[in-house]
Amino acid sequence: MRRWLVRVVAAMTAEGITQFLDLGAGLPTQDKVHEVAARHRPDTTVVYVDNDPTVLAHGRPLLHPGRSLLLLGDVQDMASVLDHPELPTLIDLTAPLGVIISGVVHFLPESPATTAQFTVLRHRLAPGSALALNSLVSDADPTGAPTLFRLYQGETGRGQLRTAGQLRQFYGDFDLQQPGLVPLDDWRPDLPVPLSDLPRPLIWGGMARKR
Repeated sequence: MRRWLVRVVAAMTAEGITQFLDLGAGLPTQDKVHEVAARHRPDTTVVYVDNDPTVLAHGRPLLHPGRSLLLLGDVQDMASVLDHPELPTLIDLTAPLGVIISGVVHFLPESPATTAQFTVLRHRLAPGSALALNSLVSDADPTGAPTLFRLYQGETGRGQLRTAGQLRQFYGDFDLQQPGLVPLDDWRPDLPVPLSDLPRPLIWGGMARKR
């Protein structure tokens, strides 16, 4: 997922996006979004959002003041995230925005409420914005995917194992970019993945643009 995220950020900056929103970011680690983006566009700004106060306490010292920010928020309440009073310090919602939701969707329930939250997000994004998602899906390994999902569910007690088609619905009418919704290592690979490092293709992802 980290290798995919690096390539997604590079792709978004190549298409002129200079501001990013990383939802459900977790603790910033190696190759943070603001570091990757700055390698391509030094003027980029990044807002990370997570629902764990511990992440905020430990993550804020790792950021670049004036260029990146970590806020408390939840992907299951998109309106509160987008209306957060600190968001406008680095994000202009009237301009194209790169939104990344990595390693989160399989923890969200399959419900009208979840669908509605993604509708809110897409509606609030300006034309030219990009939405990148990944998730555990069952398409390539109907045995291994449920096993991994049970491990995930054991950590949180919630979530949903989806097909790639179900994941695709979260993009709404956004235009899915090449190569589509695929296993992460097949999404615009820049270097061969070592054979010893190749997992079964359980996590799929893609990027879509708003017209």
